[in-house]
Amino acid sequence: MLLCGIVTEGLFFLTESLFPLCAGRLTPATALWSLFSLLCCCLMAGAWGIISLWIGFLKKSVPVTIVASVIAVSLVCQILSASFSFHAALLIFTGVTALVAGIAVAGLFRQVENMEI
Repeated sequence: MLLCGIVTEGLFFLTESLFPLCAGRLTPATALWSLFSLLCCCLMAGAWGIISLWIGFLKKSVPVTIVASVIAVSLVCQILSASFSFHAALLIFTGVTALVAGIAVAGLFRQVENMEI
């Protein structure tokens, strides 16, 4: 995700400097914010994958994992669309997601240890 995002954004910034399509100018601040938001989105993609896996693991069901992932992605996409105008939303949501993913990882470790005994 990170590699494809960097290539896509790099091509956009390159073509925008040669053939401007946007009304405003692209500044270094815009490029840095774009890279930072891409990093946050990559972190959240992995974290929501772990959270969905944890939910499916609790129910011992692959379909529950898939449904939880689809619901989570739908909600996350709606929240992230607000982050383009409200930058603090991205930071807050990334932090909350990382915290929940940490709890999910701890829960998964605990469940796996109980299975091995």
